Amino acid sequence: MKKILSVVLSVVILMSMMVTGFTVGAASTDKATINGKEVSVGSKVTYKIDLKTASIIESVQGVVNFDSNVLKLDSFTMPNTTSNYLTNTNIAGEVHYSAFSVDSGFDFSSQKNYITAEFTVIKAGTSSITHNYEVLDDANSKTLLDSNKKPNSSVQETTNTTVGEVVPSDTAIINGVKCKVGSTVTFNVWVKAPRVAEDYQGRVFYTNDILKPKSASFKTNGASAMYNLNDTITYPGKNIVSYSWLDIRHSVDFSTEDKMASVTFDVTASGRGTIESYIECFDDTDDNYMILDGKILLDGVTVRTEVVPSEVPPEPTTTSSTTATTATTATTATTATTAPRPSKTTFNGKEVKVGEEVTVAYMIQADKLCEDFQGYFNYGNKTVLNLQSLN
Repeated sequence: MKKILSVVLSVVILMSMMVTGFTVGAASTDKATINGKEVSVGSKVTYKIDLKTASIIESVQGVVNFDSNVLKLDSFTMPNTTSNYLTNTNIAGEVHYSAFSVDSGFDFSSQKNYITAEFTVIKAGTSSITHNYEVLDDANSKTLLDSNKKPNSSVQETTNTTVGEVVPSDTAIINGVKCKVGSTVTFNVWVKAPRVAEDYQGRVFYTNDILKPKSASFKTNGASAMYNLNDTITYPGKNIVSYSWLDIRHSVDFSTEDKMASVTFDVTASGRGTIESYIECFDDTDDNYMILDGKILLDGVTVRTEVVPSEVPPEPTTTSSTTATTATTATTATTATTAPRPSKTTFNGKEVKVGEEVTVAYMIQADKLCEDFQGYFNYGNKTVLNLQSLN
């Protein structure tokens, strides 16, 4: 029998976290010392633990402790257990978490990020961020912790605390890339695969206090991708853009690396944030998984992400003596003349005015209940998916 985790998360209440505003200008003269590192009040602190294990992990549970009088929790993530973890941040100064997977487990055979907690320093003082394991079990429900609840010799653990100074008021730093507040930033997911794809599904996680999703596009063929720019809030300080695509008649070729998903965000405030990709499945035409639960299963498949800002804030400049040179360019205006457009056209035998909407409806009656359906509208030289459902 699988172990039932005794978690404070027995009833998980996911609440929107109150965001405390800071006036950002010159760096504060008040200092705090966090895990031995000095940092200004108003600055950011990131606490990370990376793991490497010899065996697949089935279940984890633990708690991060911090001084809530000195630090404000901005976000907590477990990027390599993205679809399976729960958190409870309702207790001041504590982040409780747990994750469980009976299907494929969590693969830390190479060193990967286990947890990341991001904080803002709100008061001067000396403080620490610590972490305690409660459960760390392999696929056979065997603990990987010793008698002191520390990782045993089969686990390599790396803990790191980094600090950053106050971000200027006109700047946001997303995944380490500087962006200008008021502009946009685009997050691209690039995929290369030796087989054509029949369907894919995934999510994009983003820091919601400085980013707002604006639009999304996907590489498709035939059917359009379905997506939600504002999926349910399930992680503190983060929101989700979810997406899926399926077309059994038209596959998509990723033999040359191409953008599978592209999401554009408005940069709404200064600060530090992250955008993360999680591909739930990426299948070939025989329904074989090339990617499943964020893990690449087929040799030759690669995934990479990038953050592309539309505008970068100017770097501080120094005053110097320069001579301005003005170039004058001659321009010629060209006026295009367009032939008059017809005012009416004929559609399926019916005359309509240009600019009017045309609705086509198909009615179906069947003796049995329908489990799935898929169809196409053909018009002109184009084919578009009409509707698609599976239940």
